[in-house]
Amino acid sequence: MDRLLSKINLIGFTRRDGAYNMALDRHLLDLGEAAPGTGYLRFYGWSKPAISLGHSEPLENIDQAKSLEDGIELVRRPTGGRAVLHWDDLTYAVVLPANAGKDLSELYKLISWCIIDGARSMGLDLDLERGTVGKSGARQKPCFASVSRYEISYRGRKVVGSAQRIGERAMLQHGSIPVNRNYLRIVDYMKAGGAGSGEPGRERLRRELKASTACLEDAAGRPLDPLEIKAALAQGFSTRLGCEVTEIDPSQIEPGRLSPPPADRGVSRRKP
Repeated sequence: MDRLLSKINLIGFTRRDGAYNMALDRHLLDLGEAAPGTGYLRFYGWSKPAISLGHSEPLENIDQAKSLEDGIELVRRPTGGRAVLHWDDLTYAVVLPANAGKDLSELYKLISWCIIDGARSMGLDLDLERGTVGKSGARQKPCFASVSRYEISYRGRKVVGSAQRIGERAMLQHGSIPVNRNYLRIVDYMKAGGAGSGEPGRERLRRELKASTACLEDAAGRPLDPLEIKAALAQGFSTRLGCEVTEIDPSQIEPGRLSPPPADRGVSRRKP
């Protein structure tokens, strides 16, 4: 790992609403920009189910009426990518110096291997494989229906959906790690036209997701506790990055009352 990274602060686990979660992730990127020698790592949950949309993803892709009816919060991520349903998932965020790797793809792979190392320490047989990026995927499909250049997988099925935001001196990568199969419910909140032709299109997308994706409990064959996963993954980051990881309380870095992520300030975004 690049010697510019001297330490990593591990933010204590919390379950908060979508606006807080996204604002804190963006704030961590700002802290990384101000002091690129310090990295930040966060694993967190959601106080209620929420759909996060990529920075530029059209809100029209989501059935907002049904989301409101079912109490699903809608929130905008500071990174790119497509819609993700956060429902019993473990979400991670990591901020590293932007020049800690040769390019964004290298950083993406490095972070993926940190996650894989931690998962394997729990006995989960995850791996990194190169995806075959197709040109026919509809833009309205959710994150887990899309294929990136490199995927964390379990027996060939995608397990983690991630996206990046790059700044001048630091980068943010965060993503969703489904613990159980509730993430498949995202299909219920996609506009029918986006999923395909009406309800048959939704059913096709549901079958596609079931066949091509997996959750951690699929790999474990047992129920998992988010705190157990967090401890294992944090150790994976510490070992692979070769850097001290110190846990801190979120109150130590919150800038008072956090607000939703601000409008774009010229920082480029990219999903590998």
